[in-house]
Amino acid sequence: NNVDKLVNPQLASMDDCANKLENNMCLDALVGIADPLRPDVIDAVATCQKAGIFVRMVTGDNLDTAVAIAKEAGILTKGGLSMIGEDFRKMTPAQLDEVLPRLQ
Repeated sequence: NNVDKLVNPQLASMDDCANKLENNMCLDALVGIADPLRPDVIDAVATCQKAGIFVRMVTGDNLDTAVAIAKEAGILTKGGLSMIGEDFRKMTPAQLDEVLPRLQ
C-alpha cells in the first residue's frame, strides 16, 4: 500500500516513481523523529532477565517500530515472537498455548 511505500521506499517500483513524477508533480517528504531509550532501560531489562523474569513488551506503536525498540532494549530475542493485537485476539486457546511462551 502507499503507506508502506512511504515508510519503506524500496517497495516503490520505478514505474510508481515515474508515474508520480510525470502526472502528480508532488513532492513527498518523510521526517523521522527518534525517541531513544532511556539510558537505564537496557540494564534494567537485563537485570530482570537475570532474575528469571520473562520480560514482555506491549505497545500501541506500529509493529515495525515496536520490534526495533524491543530488540534495542534486549526484550525481543532470537526465536521470540511479536504480533499485533488483532492477530493475538483471533487465536484459539490451543494456538495461544503454543505462542505465549515465545511472545515477547
